[in-house]
Amino acid sequence: RLDRAARAAGPLLDEAPYRLILAVVGARALATASDLEGGLALLYAPGVDQADADILYLRGHLEGIGGDLPAARSTVLELLDGGATSRSHHDGRFLLLEIASRTRDRDLAAAAAGLFSISGGAAESSRSQRTALWARAHLWWDECSPIDEQLRSSQLAADGDALGCLARWRRGRTAADDVELMTRSVELNRDGALLGRVALAAAHLGRSDAGAALRALEAATTALEPAAKIDFIAHQNLALARSLEAVALAEAGEGERAAALAAELAREQPADLLPGILAREVLARSAL
Repeated sequence: RLDRAARAAGPLLDEAPYRLILAVVGARALATASDLEGGLALLYAPGVDQADADILYLRGHLEGIGGDLPAARSTVLELLDGGATSRSHHDGRFLLLEIASRTRDRDLAAAAAGLFSISGGAAESSRSQRTALWARAHLWWDECSPIDEQLRSSQLAADGDALGCLARWRRGRTAADDVELMTRSVELNRDGALLGRVALAAAHLGRSDAGAALRALEAATTALEPAAKIDFIAHQNLALARSLEAVALAEAGEGERAAALAAELAREQPADLLPGILAREVLARSAL
């Protein structure tokens, strides 16, 4: 289809905007079809504007998914330096924080969070957003705090409800209404729904309902798997969902399945980030 589209475009591809469109759409399609290298090759193709914000943004995601975090970091920093676009002034900042969280780079995380500083009457919203950004880093680093537990969703922090629920679960303080909160959040908060489904599973685990958690995780992974092939943040959320699945299987008495999944995750995930930590906890429990 990509080849046919290129042939059909003909002389249109003499114009830079059309080459860019074909590169971005084609790269996303190839990555979705599990051809990550092919997708990146399109973004680096001759004649494609390497300084374009959409090219840099997608490159950062695909490099992160492919495990080349130094390249992803450099790409996103180039994006942020490149101009006043929504990609550089909004989306790229979230991606930079995700890379910082994944690499446990506290200085980079602080820089990314600081980029969301808003002056004047929006200062309170700015603080709320920075709190949400740090809560996500704290979650990955397994350093959730009482402040993180209090986080709620807002216009600038769509994942707030989910992050607060996950922080409460990890600290053993799941609230009595967390299942209801996350059920409503998933239904009403489209922007926070992907992580919200993972948090709903954590809320069920906090209520000792492993069966409900597994059902929620099935819905979460179904939604996350296609997105995780082109979006580094979804890729990270999927790792968390799979590690929670290992926990839920263990609590449901499915010890062999839990240990097998946990062993796979322990090989794939860094030992000092939450998905790897949870996997190793499941393995330690299965060894007893």
